[in-house]
Amino acid sequence: MSSDRLASENPDLDLKRLREEFDKIILPSKAKELGVNDDELVVTVRGGKRVFTTRQKVNLDLQRSRTFAVAPKKQEAMKRAIRDGENSVIGDIESRLEDCFRLVEALKQSEQMNSLEERDTKVLLKSAADNALRFGTELQRIEEEIEKKKEADPLLSRLDQLARTLQASRERGDEETAAKLLEENREALAQYESRRRALEPDIQSALHARLGILREQRRVMKAQLQLYVEWSQVLCKQAKEVVGDYAPREQRMKIMTCAQTLGTECRKAGELCISKAPAELSSDKSIRDRNDVMEQETRHFDAAVRNMAENTRHLEELLSQTVSETKSAHRMVIREQDQ
Repeated sequence: MSSDRLASENPDLDLKRLREEFDKIILPSKAKELGVNDDELVVTVRGGKRVFTTRQKVNLDLQRSRTFAVAPKKQEAMKRAIRDGENSVIGDIESRLEDCFRLVEALKQSEQMNSLEERDTKVLLKSAADNALRFGTELQRIEEEIEKKKEADPLLSRLDQLARTLQASRERGDEETAAKLLEENREALAQYESRRRALEPDIQSALHARLGILREQRRVMKAQLQLYVEWSQVLCKQAKEVVGDYAPREQRMKIMTCAQTLGTECRKAGELCISKAPAELSSDKSIRDRNDVMEQETRHFDAAVRNMAENTRHLEELLSQTVSETKSAHRMVIREQDQ
């Protein structure tokens, strides 16, 4: 039975269950990254985002917070599929699903989404979540197999680390170090390529699974962007109503400017939503190229979602502030009239 059919038969977006399923994939790799057992990990919330860390780190942070401000975590330039915990593509999908659910509830409360539209949206999101979990579990299994094969071949493991160091030097733009490493280890790296070919079938399978995760990330991003477009339309309508009331002129100008900016972003987002998916399935492209194409596509959606989220949040704050100030001014007028 397909994920779409399963989702349509049970469309309720159980975020608690989905979070538990996503954590099954994220938690082992995060524990390995931090060098601890799974049961030593805890989940905290920072900036509205769930973050995996150790119990010891939480205690240290609590002690330091009494004296020092905690520095913000540097954002990763490129996300990995399931490793890097909450910073992975799987972690990103989980976070976006929660944001989609928030937007669905907001649209329901404003009576801009009927029950049929809500069901269709939840069917799509649940289908994408189930598929992402399926691909994530498969990728987790493949990567574990690759690690076992590397551990069984100490030389391959050492050469793999050398290749990673060489790649990191190139990515930093440190060509001098990269050239030195290449010269000193030319023969060893030649052995690495021959030994690594034995892993190629597993690597190809891993890339196919990763591509599946990226496709589902794009589906969730597209749904998220569409929901922001709908929510922005609600806010722009509220902005017109507030501007027509007794808000101060300066505040009205801020709201109008913000609403116009949001309207422009809305049109751009709408064009992106109706654009066709990239032709990444073309038979003349390698699986690595198809991954690169899809990753570039998700970056476009991510930028659009970030712009919409920032502008809607700004307009929400202006509207909330204006309504509050208007009510306060109205109460003062009534008191003066009573006196």
